[in-house]
Amino acid sequence: MITIYKYQDQKVGVLGLGKTGSSIAFSLLYGNTKVMAWDDNFKRITSGCDIIDLFCNSAITTGQLVVNNNDYIERIKDLKAMAVSPGIPHTHPVFAKAVEEGVPIVSDIELLQSTCPRADYIAISGTNGKSTTTALIAEILKTTKKEVEMGGNIGVPVLDLAPLDERGVYVLELSSFQLDLLCQHRFNVAILLNITPDHADRYKNFSEYKAAKAKIFDNQTCDDFAIISIDCQNTKELYNTIVSKNVQKVIPISTAIRVAGGVSVIEGTLYDDIDEMNVESFNLGHLVGLLGRHNAENIAAAYSASKLAGLAPSVIVDAIRKFRGLPHRMETVKAVGDLTFVNDSKATNADSAKQALDYCNDIYWIAGGLCKDGGIEQLSVLFGKLKHVFLIGASEEQFAQVLDKYDVTYTKAGNIQNALELIKRSSPQKGTVLLSPACSSLDQWKNYEERGDAFKEIVHRLWSQ
Repeated sequence: MITIYKYQDQKVGVLGLGKTGSSIAFSLLYGNTKVMAWDDNFKRITSGCDIIDLFCNSAITTGQLVVNNNDYIERIKDLKAMAVSPGIPHTHPVFAKAVEEGVPIVSDIELLQSTCPRADYIAISGTNGKSTTTALIAEILKTTKKEVEMGGNIGVPVLDLAPLDERGVYVLELSSFQLDLLCQHRFNVAILLNITPDHADRYKNFSEYKAAKAKIFDNQTCDDFAIISIDCQNTKELYNTIVSKNVQKVIPISTAIRVAGGVSVIEGTLYDDIDEMNVESFNLGHLVGLLGRHNAENIAAAYSASKLAGLAPSVIVDAIRKFRGLPHRMETVKAVGDLTFVNDSKATNADSAKQALDYCNDIYWIAGGLCKDGGIEQLSVLFGKLKHVFLIGASEEQFAQVLDKYDVTYTKAGNIQNALELIKRSSPQKGTVLLSPACSSLDQWKNYEERGDAFKEIVHRLWSQ
C-alpha cells in the first residue's frame, strides 16, 4: 500500500468510494490527511460491509474521515485537493463545484507518481488488448531482477501496490476514464494499441474519446518512449502527429507490415527493426496463452516495451512463449471431445468480440448484456461461422433485430444458465461454445469477471454429468 503524506494535516476530498476511491481514502488517511468523502450510494457495499464500517473498523488511528451524501457541498472550498474516482462523470455536482472553487483535481495515478517519483512507469491503453499487454509486460519484466508492480484498470488500484524506488517499475493499465483525470503525469514508456468506438455513454463524440486516449503521451520528454500501433487509422494519425512534434522517441508497431524503427508480428514471426542496423526476427511458434491474430499487436507492444527496459530479445521471446494468458480472455474452459468451451467474458464491445469470432469456428455464440456502442452489425462478415446464437441480457431485442436481418438462427435465452442448458440438450458434437458477449456485464453481473466465473462454473457442472 502507498501512504500519501503530501497532504498531512490538510483537508482533501475523495469523490466516489468504490474500489479506487476507497483505496485513495485509505492512503490519505494513513498519511494523516483529513478526508472528506462523497458517494452517491451512501450505503455502498464494499467487501461485504457498509463503507462507513469498513473505515471505522480499520486499523487507521490517524487522520479524520467524514462521509457525505452530497451534503456539505459548500465545504469544498476548504479543500486542498479533490481526488476523483475514474468512474465518476465530470458533470457530477461535487466535481463541478470543485472546479468552480479552483480546487485541484487529482487522481490516484498522480498521487502514486508524486509519492514514488524515482520508479519507472510503463503505461498501456487502447480500446482492446490493454489488459493482456499489461500482464504480458509485467510477466516479462519479472524474469529480471527488477521489482515489478502491476495495477490500474487491470483490477488493482495503484495505491494498493507496494512502494518502489529507482530499482522498480510500475506497469499500469489505464482506461480513458483514468486518462481523463491526468494532468501532472509522465510515463517513461507510453503504449497505445488501438482506438475504436467505445463508451458512447460517457463521451459526447468519438473525437472526445480519442483525445482522452491521446493524453497518455502528454508531458513526455526526449528521454521517454511512445509505442503506437499504426494498423488502426485513428492511432496512425496520432503517430504521425507525435512524430512531427519531435519530442519523445516513437516506436511504431504493426501486425500488417514490417516497420522501420519498430516491431512487427506477422503470421507468427516477430521482426525487431528498432535498431535498423541490427535487425532480428523470431519464430514465435504456437502460443497457448496468446491465441488469435489480435494478440500479435499485444506481443509487438510488450516486446518493444521490454526491450526498451533493457531486456535481451531472446529473454523476452522466451517469456512470451511461456505466457499463459488472462482469465476471461479467450480462455479455454473445457473440451468435451471435439466441442470446446471458451470464456471470453472480457469482450465487452463488438470490436473485442470480433477477435474471438475470427479465431473460432462452428460457433455456438452466447452474446448480449448492456450494449455500450454500435451493436453487433459490424460483425456480420463473421456470421457465417455461427451455428447458433444464444442471446442474453438487456440487448436481446436489439441483437435479435440484427440477426433477423442476416437470417442467423438464434434463441432468446435470457441468461447464461439457460443458454448452456439449451446447448447441453441439443448435444453438439463439435465446434466452440463461445461466451464473447460484445457487451458490458452490468445488467446482470457486477463485472465481467463474475460473468466469466459463472460461465465456467456452469460449464463444468453441466458437462460433468
